[in-house]
Amino acid sequence: ARPSDALAEEPEPTPELDQIRAATVYSGYLEMGRIRIAVINGLEYRVGETLVDGSFMVERITPASVTLMAAQSQQQIIIPYQDAAD
Repeated sequence: ARPSDALAEEPEPTPELDQIRAATVYSGYLEMGRIRIAVINGLEYRVGETLVDGSFMVERITPASVTLMAAQSQQQIIIPYQDAAD
């Protein structure tokens, strides 16, 4: 295999994903029994729900971060929790 083939296997972060990461704020976490809710850009989401713009699905919610999956590229973005006071 040529070196360029090896690089093609691992998706690299794109400027678009970096912009989305910078523009996405995870500012609230709520756990009620087995249900976890994340407040992302001021709206509440559960795992499996798609963000308002339709480009990302909430894949995982923890108190420390939210993992989003890009609908088209299947790339993951991890958004760390950010307290509103920060």
